[in-house]
Amino acid sequence: MRWLVIWALAIRYLVLFMLLMGTNQLCGAGIFIVRLLAGALVGVFYGALCMEQELFFLGNRFWYFIFTILIGLCSFGMTRHSVRPIMIFMLINLIIDGVATDQTDILSGALSLLGLFVLYVVGFWQCGGQLLPVEITHHGRTMKLTAFRDTGHQLRDPLTGKPVLIVGTDVALKLAGLTLRQLKDPVQSVVLSKGLRLIPYNTIGQAGALMLAMEVDELRIGKKKYSAIVAFAPENIGESGYYQALAGGYL
Repeated sequence: MRWLVIWALAIRYLVLFMLLMGTNQLCGAGIFIVRLLAGALVGVFYGALCMEQELFFLGNRFWYFIFTILIGLCSFGMTRHSVRPIMIFMLINLIIDGVATDQTDILSGALSLLGLFVLYVVGFWQCGGQLLPVEITHHGRTMKLTAFRDTGHQLRDPLTGKPVLIVGTDVALKLAGLTLRQLKDPVQSVVLSKGLRLIPYNTIGQAGALMLAMEVDELRIGKKKYSAIVAFAPENIGESGYYQALAGGYL
């Protein structure tokens, strides 16, 4: 019997971790594995409590709601950026609760439909916001371009921890006067140029590559102002001129 309980808790831990990871990716947030593992552990602890006969009352909707919030706070933190992933995680749990429950009552069905509807609205809104207006100001020069939000791009400056906006060669030439030859030889170029730094990155089939980057005076994405680093890719970004930069999950 004890092994069955341990096996059930282990499965719950894995499922919760996958749900938290999926929520994290859906929201384009930075991935903090330790936090997500800790959040899943809180969920397992709640499940273990509910198995105790004296604590069966914890299985009602009130405590289920409270512990879902606790799992979200533990996984995504307590900042203003955490509100969206916590809400998405709660909605996913509402859907699962409505679908998987053995009680076919009206409330469970209504909660499931509500969660599905809100997730659809959030997904529709997010897809509509994939292309973002960007304004970069540096040394009195302002450039306006379009960025594509790539949730898989989680790049940060290793020195300052600031998020990184990746732009193509055309922007590098206009903004920093960098040539294609300089971009293709970042190590040599960073030695000869002031104000530049190197950003390490990995791509499919290429690990440990480097990009030239610099800290700009001001970066605006949409209506928000960021303290960020602009990195220069050794090739143009985007097709047919739809976008010229990549904004990651931190921006």
